[in-house]
Amino acid sequence: MQKQFVQKWWVAAFLIAFSSLPSCAASYHTLKVPSSVQDAAYGISNNAEIVGYYGPQSGGILGFLFNNGHYSNLQFPGAPWTYAYGINSSEEIVGSYHLQSGNENDRGYIYKGGKYSKLEYPGSSWTDLFGVNDKGEIVGVYRDSQNYEQGFKYSNGVFTKIHVPGARATVPMGINTQGDIAGCYYSLHLQKSWGFVMRNGKITTINYPATQGVTCVNGINDQGQLVGVYTNSPVQQVDGFVWTAGKFEHLRYPGAQETHPQAIDKQGRIVGWYGVPNGLGGLQTWGFTLQLP
Repeated sequence: MQKQFVQKWWVAAFLIAFSSLPSCAASYHTLKVPSSVQDAAYGISNNAEIVGYYGPQSGGILGFLFNNGHYSNLQFPGAPWTYAYGINSSEEIVGSYHLQSGNENDRGYIYKGGKYSKLEYPGSSWTDLFGVNDKGEIVGVYRDSQNYEQGFKYSNGVFTKIHVPGARATVPMGINTQGDIAGCYYSLHLQKSWGFVMRNGKITTINYPATQGVTCVNGINDQGQLVGVYTNSPVQQVDGFVWTAGKFEHLRYPGAQETHPQAIDKQGRIVGWYGVPNGLGGLQTWGFTLQLP
């Protein structure tokens, strides 16, 4: 099951001018879905509703919604593998599912008002939906003819491609109410990645200072704050960050080998997941919440 819990890390305008990099002084709270063997939180609405996915003891993967202290299961009909990635204030949830283990293609879904509906990029056999804003606009990825992830926005029944010029793969992860989109893009040989923000059609690269490996932006809120991850290859430590008005703050869950902040709401509440070695060469993962001071 470890494979299902690996983070999907998926011509720049200019690099942000960076300032000092303090660690964020805040308290982490672990999210553990009852009867799960591990879990991960991925999305949060402006009403503090949280979605993610977990591994039940019986096997497979199920999505979850956490609201007012209560967990509810999310399962696309007939699918033993269901992932919930994004949620808006109308409790519209987006994610992906597949029907068989192994290499079967992901397929996108929308859950709203107790009903599931499919959403798949035209002509592609692989679709993941990662983010949805309060206007119902959705961002996600599809796989092209060369099996690389490419981004899109879905709004009012229309798909619009999202591509960073010169990138091999472009992966939008979040969209705020203003329509600003955040994500990451990959070099020609997929050896490096950079974060990006697209605002009014203009793309700005986000790169954690002094990083030679990976930077990815996972979430953006209505104030323009960003959360994401970075690492310096081949170092195994993966840490998170929050970016506010040009300033980075480092995030690391205490004692964790990997810390992945995935989303941030307009109140500065962050959700994500962390991983610690499980003694078997992999990671034990759990979701977390974090309130910025």
